[in-house]
Amino acid sequence: RDSSTSRGLGDVYKRQVLGSFKAFLKRNVMQYENYHKSKVHFIGSVAFYYKTILAEAAQEMGIQLGTIIKSPMEGLIEYHK
Repeated sequence: RDSSTSRGLGDVYKRQVLGSFKAFLKRNVMQYENYHKSKVHFIGSVAFYYKTILAEAAQEMGIQLGTIIKSPMEGLIEYHK
């Protein structure tokens, strides 16, 4: 496969994921009056594996990211130590 084609598709996918994260943040975070004063935390594999793109989306929208963990079990284990 031509690497320029692969890279181009990667850019398309990245833009799609970035746009989806921005739509999510607008709909679910920016509706709150003081959203920019608090950190937003995420739990789940999508946020975990795409955290670089999620961070880019959050930065572009003035949202502070907090903790991003792959599974709720990680937080529960840490909490109960």
